[in-house]
Amino acid sequence: MEENETVDPEYQKGFNEGYTMKKYLPEIADKLADAMGDSSRGLGFKDGRQELLVEQQRDKYPSWRRTDWLDKGNERGIEERTKDIGKDIEDPEPEL
Repeated sequence: MEENETVDPEYQKGFNEGYTMKKYLPEIADKLADAMGDSSRGLGFKDGRQELLVEQQRDKYPSWRRTDWLDKGNERGIEERTKDIGKDIEDPEPEL
């Protein structure tokens, strides 16, 4: 967030509550989010829960893990990667 941006204190409070409750009391946080309205605090609560989920997924599947094999494959090119396919299979002698 930029320095000159200000966040509604109620939204920030809800965000922090949603993040913390989802981390330690996930079932209760889900039920509370359903019961909260679309007030500033309620939206912050829902966004805080969502932020924790995003961070957990990011920690579970780091980007280097997901794309490392793709990057290595692209360095060599498709021809290099596929040139050995089928080499271990012997060609049968043609029948006469």
